[in-house]
Amino acid sequence: MDNHNNIQQKKEKLLFCGMALAALGLVAASPTTASAKTTAPAQTTEQTTADKGNADTNKDKPIVRDWNGLKVTYDQKTHELTIPEGTIAAPDGADPTPISAIDINSKDTNSNEIHSINFKGKLTIKGSASGLFSNLPKLEKIDLTNVDTSSVTNMDLLFAFCSGLREIDGLTDTANVTSMGATFYGCSSLTRIDLSHFNTSKVTCMISMFNGCSSLTKLNLSNFDTSAVDMMDYMFTGDKSLTSLDIGKFKLGSPYGVGKAITMSNILEGLDGLTNFTFNVNDDLNKTGFNTKAIWQEVGTGTPEKPAGKDKLSTSQLLAKYPVDIKQNDDINKVADKTVTYVKVAEDHSSVTPSSPSTPTVTAPVTNNNTVTKPTTPSTPKPIERPVYRTVMHNTYVYNQNGALKNGEYFAGQSIATYGTKIIDGKKYYALGDNSFVKANNISGIKRRLTHNAYLYNAKGKRANRKVLKKHKSVVTYGGSVKIHGKRFYIVGKNRYVKKANF
Repeated sequence: MDNHNNIQQKKEKLLFCGMALAALGLVAASPTTASAKTTAPAQTTEQTTADKGNADTNKDKPIVRDWNGLKVTYDQKTHELTIPEGTIAAPDGADPTPISAIDINSKDTNSNEIHSINFKGKLTIKGSASGLFSNLPKLEKIDLTNVDTSSVTNMDLLFAFCSGLREIDGLTDTANVTSMGATFYGCSSLTRIDLSHFNTSKVTCMISMFNGCSSLTKLNLSNFDTSAVDMMDYMFTGDKSLTSLDIGKFKLGSPYGVGKAITMSNILEGLDGLTNFTFNVNDDLNKTGFNTKAIWQEVGTGTPEKPAGKDKLSTSQLLAKYPVDIKQNDDINKVADKTVTYVKVAEDHSSVTPSSPSTPTVTAPVTNNNTVTKPTTPSTPKPIERPVYRTVMHNTYVYNQNGALKNGEYFAGQSIATYGTKIIDGKKYYALGDNSFVKANNISGIKRRLTHNAYLYNAKGKRANRKVLKKHKSVVTYGGSVKIHGKRFYIVGKNRYVKKANF
C-alpha cells in the first residue's frame, strides 16, 4: 500500500505540472472561426460598394465580448483589447478562458490579431492563470502593473506561443505560485524579462519555463529559489542567444551523492551563444543535455576577461570533470554551496556540431523494460499543421494502426505531440506518427452522467474541497477507473477524482 501511495503521489505531482503542456494542445487546436471563408453569390458594383461602406462603419464600432465574467472591448482599428477592472477566478481545479479563445466573430480579424492589451483599472486574478495570455502571436508588449497576481497559484503557459512578444513588465507578485511550466514557452522575440521580483519558493515545476526564448541574451536568476522544484526538464532549451547563465543556486546535484530527485532532461541543450556559465560543482551536467560547442576556461581568481584557470576544456571534458569527487576531509557544507564560473575562450573546431532546437521537445514514452529513451519529437510524414500537444491524463499504452499493442507506454502527466485522429475498431485514437497511436479516452476523456451527487477527491483519496457535483451533471472522465485505498475512482482533472459508484 505504501508503494501504491508513492505512485499516486508522483502521479498527482506529474498531473499538476504536466497539465501545462496539455494546454498547448488546447491552444493549438482552438478553431479560428472568425477567419473561415465562404463563397458569396455575385454582387453588383453598387452592392459591393455599399458593403464596403458598411464594413468601414463596422470597424469604427468596438466589439464587446464576455471573458471570464468580464466585458472586454476590442478595437478593430487599433487592434487593442481593453480589460476592465474586476476579478478572474476560475472554478476550483479548472483554468480560466485564455484571451486567444475569445470569439471576436469579425470577418476581417480574430483574437490572433490583438496587438496590445489595456488594463483599465485593477484586474485581480485568483487561482489558476494558466494560458491566460497565450497564443497571441502579434502581441508585442504587455504591462501587468495593474494586474494583481498575489493569489495566483498556477502560471503554466501564461505567455506560451506569444512569438511576437518583446517585453513583459509589471509581473512582480508570484509568492503563491506553485507551477511555472512553459510560462514563456516559445516567446521567440522576447529580449528581456525582469525577474528581480520573482518569488519561486513554492514552485515545484519549471518544465520548459524559458524553452524556445531564442532572442533572450541574459537572465537574472539571482532571486530564484528552487528548493521546492523537482521538475526542470527543457527549462532553457533552444535559448541560442543567451550569452550568460548562472544556475549556481539551482543545486542540480548533492555532495552526499543522494538528495532530492530533480528531473532536468535537456535543460541546457541548444545554448549555442553561451559564453559565461556559472554552476554548482556538484551539478551533474551530464544529465542536462549541455552541448554548447566551445573551449572553456575557469575564471578562478581572475576575471571573465582574464580568466585564471590553468586548464582549457572542451565541453565534453567539462562534462567529465563535474560533479567533483568529495574527499574524506572536505567540509560538506562548504562544498555544497561552492560554485564555479567558466568562460568561453575559443571556438571548438572539432567535427561535432551543436544542436540548437528551435522548438521544445516532448517527453518520450517509457518502454516496457523500464528504460527511458532520449526525449524526441515524434516524426510524421510531412505534417500539414503543427502538432497539437496534449497531456496524458491516464496511463496509456501505444498501439499500431490495427489496434495491436506496441512496445511503449505513456504515463499520466507526460506531454505528447499528436497529429490528428484515427478510428480503430470503432474507438477514437490520437496519431503520434511512426504508425503509433494512443487511445483518445486517456487524453481528452469521455462524458459520463452522474447518477448521484458526488464529491471531488485528490490522489490520496481525501476530499479535495466542499464542492458537490450534482446528480445528472455530465462530467468528463479520463481512461478506466483507478483504485485508491480499495475504492474505484475516475480521473476528472489534475489531481481530481470522483468515485466510480456515483456514475
